[in-house]
Amino acid sequence: MSLPSSEPPRTLGLSLGAGQAWRILSALPAGVEVPGLAGVDYLVFRDAIGEAGDEDHYALLVAAFAAPRLAGIGLVPEVDLYRADPYLIARALTSLDILSGGRAGLLALDGPRGEARIGYASTASDAGFVAEFVEVLGKLWNSWGEGALARRWDENLYLDRDRLHEADHRGAHFAVRGPLPTPRAVQARPVVFATDHPSHAGIAATAAGVVSARRPPHGRWIRPVDAEGLATAWADADGCLVEVPAVIATAEAFAAFVAGLPGSGANHV
Repeated sequence: MSLPSSEPPRTLGLSLGAGQAWRILSALPAGVEVPGLAGVDYLVFRDAIGEAGDEDHYALLVAAFAAPRLAGIGLVPEVDLYRADPYLIARALTSLDILSGGRAGLLALDGPRGEARIGYASTASDAGFVAEFVEVLGKLWNSWGEGALARRWDENLYLDRDRLHEADHRGAHFAVRGPLPTPRAVQARPVVFATDHPSHAGIAATAAGVVSARRPPHGRWIRPVDAEGLATAWADADGCLVEVPAVIATAEAFAAFVAGLPGSGANHV
């Protein structure tokens, strides 16, 4: 996945439940791609932690499962920042970026899910919390500089510690030293998608896209639509995010759904 340039093309994303994505992909062996996805830029995996009677499916893990089964497409798990730690998310997302060859991103949830007593739910409306989380994620992202993974066996040297960088972050919500135990990511910096929720006010302008029903005051507009609304949505938005109906649960049905999208494929660029 590439970060937006000065004049980025319109993008097409598909949004699936994490459990739904797992069911679609689980029947496919690694290396066998779902057909018909050439016109899709990225997939969003919606987190499902005991919701709607479904089993728990952690979107980051499903995205890692999808990486070898989906080539050339961005993998964007939802992340509940209020139930996580920036160090752990940075490590998991960096690992996904390496595993996928530079196709990882995340969509920050606009508030915590589940019981308020778990995690950092008291900061649900705090834009400063979200902005600092993303700031720490960026500081940790490439804490392994170029050449840190030396592997100079003739010198009995695996790591060049002089090329490891500590985040040394101390802010209102987090104190993080680093570095990560994960080698350097493929992408130069993390790809973060936001929503138009007030808690994302501090990250919208620099986000890869802002998922919103109407054009946000800052950032690239990613318009959530259903399949029928896709054709008309292209005229206004910088990109569209299409929700895949929950009834679609096989690779064949998924490929047929994508093939039937109006305005998809080369037409969205």
